[in-house]
Amino acid sequence: MAEEVRRFRYPGPADPDARDRGPTRGCSSDLLYNHMVISTVQVMEKGQTTGLHHHNDQDGYWMVLAGKARFSGEGDAHYGDLGPMEGIFMPRYTCYAFESIDDEPLQILRVSQLRPVEGKSQAREENTRNEVKRFRYPGAADPGARDRGPDKGRSYDLLYNDSMVSTVQIMEKGQGNALHYHNDQDGYWLVLAGRTRYFGEGDTHFGDLEPMEGIYTPRYTRYGFECISDEPLQILRVSQLRPVEGKPRPRGRRGSPGTGVT
Repeated sequence: MAEEVRRFRYPGPADPDARDRGPTRGCSSDLLYNHMVISTVQVMEKGQTTGLHHHNDQDGYWMVLAGKARFSGEGDAHYGDLGPMEGIFMPRYTCYAFESIDDEPLQILRVSQLRPVEGKSQAREENTRNEVKRFRYPGAADPGARDRGPDKGRSYDLLYNDSMVSTVQIMEKGQGNALHYHNDQDGYWLVLAGRTRYFGEGDTHFGDLEPMEGIYTPRYTRYGFECISDEPLQILRVSQLRPVEGKPRPRGRRGSPGTGVT
């Protein structure tokens, strides 16, 4: 199946095209769907909930954009209350639910990596390598962000495991990533603040992105981007790791200064 660069945007909680998920579950705006990634923003009023459930073919990445969410599991399991720019990773087969607990409607970003279902025993054993993980992004001024050099800005680490890598990259006007590609990652990018310009090889121009606009770059896609606004660019990255035959999975900065994982 051919993979393409895809742009997407979240128009906000008043999105007229949002899907109604029923009186107890709120509504959902679809951002991206292909054979590797599903991304939505779910919008819920106080008291609305997903109900306890699990996925056997998806690793779930959730980040609160507005409002507050309470994540729970089976029995007395309580994964925590999350506010804006706080998130949680849910590996497949994890039973969980969340509900909106704030007067302000919950807006929560979902980025799920689709994974083939092998024999259940093999998949469950593999799943033990990934744990439920909470993370947070404290903002562009946080001193824990890694310096990536004078041309590339800074990066704040949110999550790293065998399935996903997530960071927020922070750039001043004119800073950016030069043309490059990844052979083991599908890239999902969402602008949180500022503006960015995405480009490819030659005269290829993928577009200028503003807050709550994003782009999906499948592996082997050559691309670069730069900050084009006076306001610093803050861009969320959620990369889905894909094995390359003969090459071990990349290892990340576990527990590095600036990690947002708790």
